[in-house]
Amino acid sequence: TVVFIKGSTQVGQNMFALGGIDHAFAESVLGRACNGKASTSECAIPITHKNNKNGYTKPWKQGDHFLDWYGAEDSQCNGCSNIPFGTPLEWTTNNVGNPYTVESNGFGYTSLNKYGPDMWMLDVDMDCSRTVEGWFEIKSFISNGPGWD
Repeated sequence: TVVFIKGSTQVGQNMFALGGIDHAFAESVLGRACNGKASTSECAIPITHKNNKNGYTKPWKQGDHFLDWYGAEDSQCNGCSNIPFGTPLEWTTNNVGNPYTVESNGFGYTSLNKYGPDMWMLDVDMDCSRTVEGWFEIKSFISNGPGWD
């Protein structure tokens, strides 16, 4: 599963995602029990990060096993000085001349980005059986700046 979110940022800012199944919808329509813990919430969706090449964001991905609404997971980024705000994304561009590439560096140019500069990418294997017919919700957070989308 690949998701792109537009976010103009400065050096030192990063984008994180929260998401999954909306609590009210899950409880009233699906009969799912949603709580404040990713590992037990039926609104959280299991994920495995596919891109671990960026040394800066790699620690944030360790222990991040769910796209969820609850911020950093208990096992996420143990020992990090900068606690993640959720699931980390990677900055990308469609500029083929960019010296950094997702393939080599984990961020920068990728041919998957058909949209322009400053597109942040979530690239995960997702347990789609935990979505609602393939659908889920997602929102972004930019650290050290504007905050929530």
